[in-house]
Amino acid sequence: MKIKETDLAAKVVEWLNAQHWDVYQEVKVGGSIADIVGVQNNLVWVIECKTSLSLSLICQAIEWKRYSHFVSVAAPVHRNVFSKSRQGAEKILKQYGIGIINVRMDREEINIPQTKPAFNRKAMSDIVKKSLNEKQKTAAPAGSQGGYWTPFQETSRGIKRMVDKYPGICLKDLIEKISHHYASDKTAKACVRHWIEKGIIRDIMIKKEGKYLKLYSNNKTISGKAVF
Repeated sequence: MKIKETDLAAKVVEWLNAQHWDVYQEVKVGGSIADIVGVQNNLVWVIECKTSLSLSLICQAIEWKRYSHFVSVAAPVHRNVFSKSRQGAEKILKQYGIGIINVRMDREEINIPQTKPAFNRKAMSDIVKKSLNEKQKTAAPAGSQGGYWTPFQETSRGIKRMVDKYPGICLKDLIEKISHHYASDKTAKACVRHWIEKGIIRDIMIKKEGKYLKLYSNNKTISGKAVF
């Protein structure tokens, strides 16, 4: 049976929660995305999840060493756990002080055996902490491809909900009603209009009616006519 990264990561998340770590998933830090970030007593633990101990996984883990007190990789335990390639990967990880979490996919319990990671006292962990948001705990499961949370995405969801609730709402009124990540309502108004017209904020259209800019969902109707 083919193992999904999301299923693998879900077991790690459950295991961390049981040990009272605050768990964040698909965390974007600069140009990189961490599968899982655990925080406990001001300590930061980054865990990368993959279905095999590949070279790309090792490289990803090494990059996080600068920013996290602990770094681990999580991979399923296969029949080839004693293969030369896996043993070689484990040797490299141990040399870099990166922990290994062996996930047993065929078992319900979450008592996961692991090689503990080395502690990095000089980690620039504040860079990771500043990227954390409560939404990342549930917005996208770890192991998703491109499914990470951003302030822009949260603003876009708020716009969609408001337009669905109040079709034909004026752009100015919309901005005043929603919570957004922009520095001011004036900036938000200009940016939201731009991103809607560019199609980056999807399923919303702007229609000028008199002196007002009004917003509609693309699947709604105006005066009995479908809007596409």
